[in-house]
Amino acid sequence: LLPSTEMKLPTLLQRRRFPAQLLERLNSDDGSPLRGKIRTPTTPTGVAQDNSILKMLENSLSDGVLYRYRDSSNGQNDSEAMLQVLKAFWGAAAATFPGAWGLPPARSRLMHGAGIISMGFLMDAISDRHRAAGMPTEVHFRTDLEPLREVCRWTEGYWDFGPGAQRKWNEVQNTPKDIQMLANYLMVQ
Repeated sequence: LLPSTEMKLPTLLQRRRFPAQLLERLNSDDGSPLRGKIRTPTTPTGVAQDNSILKMLENSLSDGVLYRYRDSSNGQNDSEAMLQVLKAFWGAAAATFPGAWGLPPARSRLMHGAGIISMGFLMDAISDRHRAAGMPTEVHFRTDLEPLREVCRWTEGYWDFGPGAQRKWNEVQNTPKDIQMLANYLMVQ
């Protein structure tokens, strides 16, 4: 209900309204790689938890690539530009990791909260790297994600987070510590 609510809301809900609207569009737009994949009350068959997607969106809106498309002086957001970036990134992720894409979180850490939030930080970092080119495209994202194909353990094997920090693929949890560890790993590869 939050995306379509138009009345004045408490501050916390007010801040979540716009990310919820972006989430709804990602889950319903034709051409969205996340179409029907986000579990919400109206899409119970989705595999990615809506709270994980919201957290990824909120992080990027506060200090990531999506922040670039906000105008804090008048409260307006360029939602179409934001959606273009999000669709390009997640389209590149789906193409780079097809074996992990669209699986339930218990079978794929890419679709798990830790993967979604960590990949959101990576989206922001890649976008910063290509900032001079303007809006990042799916080609930009795919070029930067391709080297990760061989080192990501989304569905099997062991993550090599460094000496003494090896983890089985499904031992990465949706905790701040594990999200930070996974995000750091993805960004230095």
